[in-house]
Amino acid sequence: MTVTKKIFAVSLACALLAANVHAQDDWGSDGYEQEESAEPTFWDRFKINGDATLAGRAYFDSDKAGEAEVDPIPRFKLGFDYEGNATKFSSKLRFDEQTLKYDNEMILDEFSADLFVGNWVLSAGKMKVVWGKGDKLHVLDNFNSNNYYDFLIPDYLDRRNAEYMFRVQYNSPIGLRLEGIYTPIMHGETYAQKGRWVPNKVNTLTENVTNLAKNQILTAAGNDGKLNEASLNALLTASSMSSDDLYPDTYKLEYGQFGGYLNFTIGLFDFGVSYYNGRYKQVSANTTGLIAAAAVAQNITTLQSYMGLPTLEYDKLQSFGLDMQTALGPFTIRAEAVYNLTKDTDGDNPWVRNNNIGYLLGFDVSLPIHNVTLNVQGTGNIVLKKDEITDGKLFGGLMSSKQYDVDYDPTGCYTNHKVVVQLQDTFYYEKITATVKAIYGIERSDLLVMPELSFKVRDGWKIAASGLIIHNFGTEEHSEFYGWLDNSFVQLSVNYTF
Repeated sequence: MTVTKKIFAVSLACALLAANVHAQDDWGSDGYEQEESAEPTFWDRFKINGDATLAGRAYFDSDKAGEAEVDPIPRFKLGFDYEGNATKFSSKLRFDEQTLKYDNEMILDEFSADLFVGNWVLSAGKMKVVWGKGDKLHVLDNFNSNNYYDFLIPDYLDRRNAEYMFRVQYNSPIGLRLEGIYTPIMHGETYAQKGRWVPNKVNTLTENVTNLAKNQILTAAGNDGKLNEASLNALLTASSMSSDDLYPDTYKLEYGQFGGYLNFTIGLFDFGVSYYNGRYKQVSANTTGLIAAAAVAQNITTLQSYMGLPTLEYDKLQSFGLDMQTALGPFTIRAEAVYNLTKDTDGDNPWVRNNNIGYLLGFDVSLPIHNVTLNVQGTGNIVLKKDEITDGKLFGGLMSSKQYDVDYDPTGCYTNHKVVVQLQDTFYYEKITATVKAIYGIERSDLLVMPELSFKVRDGWKIAASGLIIHNFGTEEHSEFYGWLDNSFVQLSVNYTF
């Protein structure tokens, strides 16, 4: 018998003996003494919970209803929680097609261990942390990346990738709350690996880069088609490229993140001040090698000096944020503002994002119509020093740099504003919920409408009918959702929660 088992057996025996003595004391008492509450056992403190969903989704971009594509979508989550007198432990497992086939690391969706010491909370684990006062919409929440395996359909937290982190929180007796976070590594944004929700940029990235590399190398050989050893090796490398070869390895300390967040109250206003030091979660591309090769395609000597495959990088980022929330009559007002500082403060480095400003303003209110609630939020982003994104020349004037700038927009519009509106009503003692959510992109004329009607049957069972309408009223090629404009669908799901 192991030491652990012996300790457990002795503890169990002592507990049973104590229970027996207590029972005998109660039997011999006069019955008027109030029974003391027993100390909670391990199993009293331990909880298991889960969430299982099976959905069927039909895309209606086909002219014939019978030919509409149908996707089955099974999802399952399993959680374990334990809460002691000064400790708390929780973990969540997630099972769906994306995690089981392509991203096994994310099967462990979250886990955390918390230690409560006076006014301090010390935490470590794989966690999702939300900064900002927005309602499931933020411009300064930077630690966790997004997982767009199913576009914007899952709830905000459900589409965030948990991050390995250490977290310290201090709750001051005078109402201040201070939080510090450090993550030794980071995860970039992740996308669907197959199907309709693979982003167009991911579909074409490897193909375009590989073909460009091959073409430039072959062109450099001249009319005789002969390649020197360096060019031949580059061609073989380009031929065997995959998208994984382009992305940097973020499991290094140089990709660590840290930051602090201070919350305080003045009168009716709750304020937050934050600082984040880390990286963007979306890659930027440096195609210096390929541009040089194209510019000097007939100059083998120069080609050998410049030729190289493109590189992808997560740009360094510092974010300085402010947020606020208050109640004004029946309205709850929310606001966020952030200044994003990168290494391209002059705006003339095409491979690095320019500095930019982001902001959010919104409110929610209960309307005097049945049980209707209205939530409206707007976000904006402005790229600074946009005038520096010009037709500058690279490599002594051989190539134009404008089209390669990571911030370049073919429309010349360097702002991005969205309005998000949600209407919700409940019926039949809140067992039936009707929701309509709409997102409109102002500059690019994108519209998404997501209706849902759900019914809580009983004992954790719920059925729901939902859908998505996605449309662009302008130039489709300039749409933020280009490649997904035929993905409107209807969906029926059954969910059980325990």
